[in-house]
Amino acid sequence: MHIILKKPKTSTCTCPFAHERFVVCKHMVGLYFTAFPEEVDHLLEEAKREEQRQEKEYQQHLKEIRSYVNSLKKAELQQQLYEALMELEQRDTYW
Repeated sequence: MHIILKKPKTSTCTCPFAHERFVVCKHMVGLYFTAFPEEVDHLLEEAKREEQRQEKEYQQHLKEIRSYVNSLKKAELQQQLYEALMELEQRDTYW
C-alpha cells in the first residue's frame, strides 16, 4: 500500500476494492489514521458539526411547513390534503 497525502485518489492498495482503481479504500483510511491519530478527533468534530447543521436545517424546514399549513384557509387546506392523498395514491402508497 502506498498513500499519497496530497492526492489521495492516486494512492494504491492491492485489495480487491482499490486494485488498479483510483479510489480510497478502508485500508488507506486505516493507515492514514494510524499515522495521524489526531486527525480522527478533527474528523469526528467536523462530522458532529455537520450533523448539527443538518438537524438545525431540518428543524427550520419543519417550522416552515407548520407556518405554511397554519396560513392556509380551510378550503385551501382541504385542497392541499386532497392533492397530497392523490399523489400518495399514484405512488401506490396507502395511508
